[in-house]
Order: sequence, then structure tokens, then C-alpha cells
Amino acid sequence: MERLTFDGNFCDIACCTEQRGGEHCPDRYCSQRRVWERLKAYEDTGLEPEDIKSLEAEWCVCKQLVEEYRAIGTIDHLRELVQAEKDGLLVMLPCKVGDTVYYNLCGWTHEAGVRTFFCGHPSHKSEPVNIVMIRTTECDLDMRKFGKTVFLTREEAEAALEAQKGGGGA
Repeated sequence: MERLTFDGNFCDIACCTEQRGGEHCPDRYCSQRRVWERLKAYEDTGLEPEDIKSLEAEWCVCKQLVEEYRAIGTIDHLRELVQAEKDGLLVMLPCKVGDTVYYNLCGWTHEAGVRTFFCGHPSHKSEPVNIVMIRTTECDLDMRKFGKTVFLTREEAEAALEAQKGGGGA
């Protein structure tokens, strides 16, 4: 960017004939000197007008993201959640209590309401105990089966069942 201002005392540069700090210079700055100082400060940034507009747009996006994060919780709480996830202490549940899930069993799609979640093991005693299970109105389901034999929609469950039948499965 080509500079219009340069170092020096504005009053000397402008060859001001008025008394410095006099009645024409309220607060020791005349309007021309205030314009000069503001332009000089802007030029010192090295930014073009397009850069300023781009930064303003980016700032608006950042501000919105910060507001969204604040709505979620404090930054300390978010750090705790991230650490819990790294430590293997955080479980992301695929649904919530009260939801309906669909599971495939014996070649049929069944529907059940989610009642609660618990840590346990499926019917195989050799399985580790730290498996999250879903207790439904019909049976207990292994959360690891989501997307395989347990689904959030009937359409997904029936499509998986058809794919299994077509692939020579059940």
C-alpha cells in the first residue's frame, strides 16, 4: 500500500500558521491533525480496505462460534469432556431414554422403546463387563451393534436385513 502519511510533526508538515494549542486546536488537535493521525494509524497496520472487510467477516464468524461454545458450557467443562474422552471415560450414546430403536432378530425387524442404559455384558460370560447395554421394553441390546443389527429407524433396519438376506446371511 502506498503511504500518504510519514513521520513528523503534523503542524510543522502542514506549515500551520495558527498558534499551536490555540482556539483553532481544541484539545491540542485541530480536525486536520486528527484526520492525519487516524490515517497514519490505519496505514501503520499495513492492511488494505479489502483486508479490513475480510477480517471483519472472519471476526463475525469467530464471535458467533464463541457464543455457541459459551451456550454449550464453560471452556473448563469442555476441556474436562475432552480429557474424559481421551481417558476412555466418555460414552457417546446413540439415542436417549424414550427413543424407539429397531433391531433385527431371526430374520425380522422388531421395535422397542429405550428404557435405560447400563454397563454389563451380553449373554456371553466371556465378554468384558464394560460394554454399554441398552435396556428396552423388549430386551437388552449391545450398544456395539448399532448400525449392524440395531438402528434408529425402521428403514435402516429393514435395509440391513435385506442386505443380509441378499448376501446369503440369515
